[in-house]
Amino acid sequence: MVPNLPCSARAQQRAILHVDLDCFYCQVEHVRLGIPVAQPVGVQQWHSLIAVNYAARAAGVQRHMTVPEARALCPDLRLVHVATYRRGDTHYAYHADPKPYSHKVSLDPYRAASAAVLRILTMVGPNVQRASVDEAFLDVTDQVDAIVEDLRRAGRLPLVDTPVDSSSGAAGVTGPWTGVASDPVEADGEPEVRTFGWPDLQLWVAANIANYLRARILTDLHFTCSAGVGHNLTLAKLGSAMHKPNQQAVIRLGETLTYMKDLSLPKIRSLGGKIGTDVCQKFEVTTAGDLWTYTLPQLREHFDAERALYLFNICRGIDDSQVKPRETTKSMMAAKSFNPPITSLDSLLEWFKVLCAELHHRLQDEWNSSQRWPKSILFHYKTEHANARSKSGVLP
Repeated sequence: MVPNLPCSARAQQRAILHVDLDCFYCQVEHVRLGIPVAQPVGVQQWHSLIAVNYAARAAGVQRHMTVPEARALCPDLRLVHVATYRRGDTHYAYHADPKPYSHKVSLDPYRAASAAVLRILTMVGPNVQRASVDEAFLDVTDQVDAIVEDLRRAGRLPLVDTPVDSSSGAAGVTGPWTGVASDPVEADGEPEVRTFGWPDLQLWVAANIANYLRARILTDLHFTCSAGVGHNLTLAKLGSAMHKPNQQAVIRLGETLTYMKDLSLPKIRSLGGKIGTDVCQKFEVTTAGDLWTYTLPQLREHFDAERALYLFNICRGIDDSQVKPRETTKSMMAAKSFNPPITSLDSLLEWFKVLCAELHHRLQDEWNSSQRWPKSILFHYKTEHANARSKSGVLP
């Protein structure tokens, strides 16, 4: 245990990382094809873009643009179409001119790259939650505790339990805080950053873990990523977006309210969709700080007790949600929509072959990694008139 820290205080503070791959699909193609980082790149799926790198964004190219729109803004844009299965094939490939009616998209290369990143992240501990194909949360509280204890035993880390001025060193740690902290709080025109003993020490160590992971991912896989470090999932995610690309930021306890005050509500985790819009309209607010003027009873007049408490806390940077390690995959699916509908048995069998091949490759990867094999299979189809039928069976 870390000495001189009440158990109740330690229980309130966790060390959470959010790791976010920068323009992930584009990076996979950069590495695969050896494309220079400065080259504008867009990942294409049929007639539109599903990913663009920072060089392309600088030229005004955005996701979901059509190919002609993107080329008009950036003539030297390098377009890479996602891998596809051609009708009747059993392996995906990068075809020159795939069409929706004759090919099926495969995202397997990105899944494989994501799995490689996840293997590196789990090197520091098992408490890793994959949020999507290109981002993950890590709870490194136990690892931070162990590192601090090792340093304490070695006499290399003095601990501070009371607020100290930043000029004394970050959270009592001898040495500069530079490169770890986010921007200092401005008070009357003067920078003012205060450290708060254990919480800041905790994040200082966690930031070093984040640096290590980012360096390892870059060395082993040649992918850059951004990271956020905070005491909860919301703050960590906000931190990873603060200085992209290929940087990291810490949102410290003493800076949380100042940072949240002017933060747009839709930027907060889980408030970017209908719920966030609903809150902004009902209370005529735009920032987290605007919502501070409403009491918990006032919020309960519009939302149920659980949602009201969540809003009351989250706008102040309080989030007690837990990092949930990745659950084992319970099902897999391979599917294809046809427009116009297919009309011959030969075409059906050719596409059935593609779907079976795609599913088999993913099942084989699952078997190689975890020795798991499915017990049953379900075949489902819809007709042109939306009539649906299903048939299930046992897999040997």
